[in-house]
Amino acid sequence: MPVGFSQLPILNLITSICVLVLWFKYFAVVVMGHNNSQTNDSSVKDDEKLITDNKNNTSNPDEKRWWYIALNDIENIPMALILYYGAYISVARNSQGILALMILLPIFTLSRIIHSFAFAKSMLYLRGGCHFISLACIISFGLTAIISNLI
Repeated sequence: MPVGFSQLPILNLITSICVLVLWFKYFAVVVMGHNNSQTNDSSVKDDEKLITDNKNNTSNPDEKRWWYIALNDIENIPMALILYYGAYISVARNSQGILALMILLPIFTLSRIIHSFAFAKSMLYLRGGCHFISLACIISFGLTAIISNLI
């Protein structure tokens, strides 16, 4: 059976699942960052963090790592989803590229999950590879939108 409009409900399901998984992953990263920011007796107050001089900053390296993971997610995931939804609108109009999006979004989601794990465990090469895969997916989202509009 050729890929066409009949696969649009499947693409909707894949989109919903992947976006929800990415949100839960981001939420888990933020929770892990918060859990690592707690000291032995209580958590550090936000106001104290703002007035702490960088020279006297004795924050936990694990805490910084989790916040860097969250910041990396904030830098990459929104742009990817904007390009994905642009491609989604394009393929919903003429059905060209539905299969590409059905494959690319789960790959992007999985690569972002593995990237966060590799970042947390200081696995440089795995982290770099997953980041490259996620960037390739982001570029592919944009190319899918362009190509589906030209066809």
